[in-house]
Amino acid sequence: MKRSAQWKSLTFLITFLAISSAFAAEDQTPPVLREVLLDARRLHAPGVVNVSVRGDDDDSGIANVSGYFEYRRDANERVAPRIYFTCKATDSGGMNWSGQVTVAALAPKGVWKLRMVQLIDVAHNAKLYTDKDSEIADVSFTVQ
Repeated sequence: MKRSAQWKSLTFLITFLAISSAFAAEDQTPPVLREVLLDARRLHAPGVVNVSVRGDDDDSGIANVSGYFEYRRDANERVAPRIYFTCKATDSGGMNWSGQVTVAALAPKGVWKLRMVQLIDVAHNAKLYTDKDSEIADVSFTVQ
C-alpha cells in the first residue's frame, strides 16, 4: 500500500473513532423496543420464521438487534433448547430491523416463546428485554 493511501486510511480511522467517542460521551440512553412481529405463528420443521423489530434511539441510533426463542416442556425445565437470531437494519434511519429464525428439522414440536431481545445503540448503550416485559410477552410461534 502506498504511503498516501495509508495516511488516508489512518485519517479515516481517527475520524471514525472521534465521532464514535463523541456519540458515546453524549448518548447515555439505551434504545427502546417498540414492536416485534413474526410472519408466521405456526410452521412445520424445518422452516423459517421472519422477525421484524421496530425500535428507536434518541441520539446515536441503533447498531445491533438480537435475541432468542426458547422451547420448554414445563416451567421448571432448567435447560431448554434455544434458537438465536440477529437482525439487519432495513431502513436508513435504523428504526426497522429484520432477521430469520431457522427452525431445524429435529426441533421439538410445541410453542417456542421469545425469551430475550437486546438492542444496542452506536454509543454502546444496551437494553435487554425479557418475556417478563410487555413488549415481547406474547411473541411466540408453534412448531407442528
